[in-house]
Amino acid sequence: MNNMKNKIVILLGVVALFSTTSCYKKKTVEGFHPAVITGFDARECACCGGLLINFQNHVNSFDGEYRTISNDPAEFGITDSTAFPVYMKVRYAIDTTKCDGNFIKILEFQK
Repeated sequence: MNNMKNKIVILLGVVALFSTTSCYKKKTVEGFHPAVITGFDARECACCGGLLINFQNHVNSFDGEYRTISNDPAEFGITDSTAFPVYMKVRYAIDTTKCDGNFIKILEFQK
C-alpha cells in the first residue's frame, strides 16, 4: 500500500512540474476581437520585428495600444507586397516567451 502512495505522489509531482515549466505559457483572450494589422515592424532591436496589430482601430503603426504578432505572416497570407491596413477578427493569446509581453500569438482569425 505504501508503494502505491509513493507512486501517486511521484506522479502528481511530475504533473505539477510539467504544468509550471511549459515552454509556451499563454493567457488566452476569450472570443474574437476586431483588429487592424498595420504593417511590419522594421525597427532593429532585440524585441522588434514581426507584424504590428492594433485593437483600437488605429491604422498607423505604433499608434494607440499596439502589439506585435509572433506568428509567421504567411499564416495569414501576408507577404512583402500586402497592402496595409489589413482588417480581421482574431482570437489570440499573450505570448510571454517574447521580451516584455507585448507579443501575441494569433490562435484563429477571420478576414
